[in-house]
Amino acid sequence: MILTILNFSDGKVYQKDMTDEPMWSEEWGQEGYEEYMINKGFKLGNIEWMTSVDDEGLTPIENHG
Repeated sequence: MILTILNFSDGKVYQKDMTDEPMWSEEWGQEGYEEYMINKGFKLGNIEWMTSVDDEGLTPIENHG
């Protein structure tokens, strides 16, 4: 599972393969991910985030719309 974070504070996009995290569980809901991000120093009011399966890859911007 890939966690993607768009951080408005520094204008960067962060990604993490959550299967590399020993404490991660497939059972995590929104609260689990939010707690993880807060523990990593992100401020929930300054980010947008999503999860996706790791084999989806990136969609080129040209394919939008």
